[in-house]
Amino acid sequence: EEMLNDQRKIQRADMADDGELFASIEARLEQDMKLLTPDFDGEALAKLLGVSNNRLKQLFQRNSIYKSADNYLDYLRLIRAMQMLREHPEYGVVAVSEEAGVNAVRTFQRRMAEAVGMTPVELRMMVERG
Repeated sequence: EEMLNDQRKIQRADMADDGELFASIEARLEQDMKLLTPDFDGEALAKLLGVSNNRLKQLFQRNSIYKSADNYLDYLRLIRAMQMLREHPEYGVVAVSEEAGVNAVRTFQRRMAEAVGMTPVELRMMVERG
């Protein structure tokens, strides 16, 4: 009985239009940035929103530059890390990486360099110079 109700909820959520679903994603993640832990992935996002994994995959493939929920979540983690580097100069790179939801510091450094052309340390130095 409960499983059938869960399936019905997912079917209704799957019917939401793409704009509504994106708005729901943004609102939910902005509301609780703590969700961006290293193990929070596309599957966890689908479950949180009450949509199927397939619906979430289609949404990102059709309507997003990120192409996947996991890429979008990584983007949000980088944005969060850049804010922390700017606002908390007392935090080391390891602390920022962990707080932003990226497990491995090397992964964090690589992703940051790919995204903005600078390592976290270089970005912090640039911000401090103004």
